Amino acid sequence: MGKLIAERTGGKYNIKVFGQSTLGSEKDTIEQTKIGALDMVRVNVAPFNNIVPATIVPSLPFLFKSTDHMRRVLDGPIGDEILAAMEAQGFIGLCFYDSGSRSFYSARKAIRSVADTKGMKIRVQQSDMWVAMMQAMGANATPMPYAEVYTALKTGVVDCGGRTTGRPTNPRATTKPPRSSA
Repeated sequence: MGKLIAERTGGKYNIKVFGQSTLGSEKDTIEQTKIGALDMVRVNVAPFNNIVPATIVPSLPFLFKSTDHMRRVLDGPIGDEILAAMEAQGFIGLCFYDSGSRSFYSARKAIRSVADTKGMKIRVQQSDMWVAMMQAMGANATPMPYAEVYTALKTGVVDCGGRTTGRPTNPRATTKPPRSSA
């Protein structure tokens, strides 16, 4: 992406992408952006939940009827309002990243219902809302950055992880979704 921007702007602008948590967790990179050490960051809304309460809305379970419904809401006035709420904390929200539905995975046992999570130590995103949701399901929430999940599963710190799958979309900036390298 950085090469494309440099080419299209004649070298005036450049973006260097640091993937795989190279610069720290999402929470770390949010803090680095706040102090000006980073110019821009792509993160999930969950780490913003405790900073910008309006970002809790898109994280709520069973809120949207479909992916299309979610995109219509977040790409409309409600999404604009959520992004604008970030300005009070010194951030400029550019768009939402659709990373798909959340699912659980565990080497310990199959999870097919809410009852199956009872008593399990489940890794959640670093958000009070996610902790409360797992506690309501009877699970023991363990907030941690995604980069630490593999080790936490191997060492038994958590029994279960969660992941989303999807593709980046930004209908505000383009009519055609950008290609993902992931």
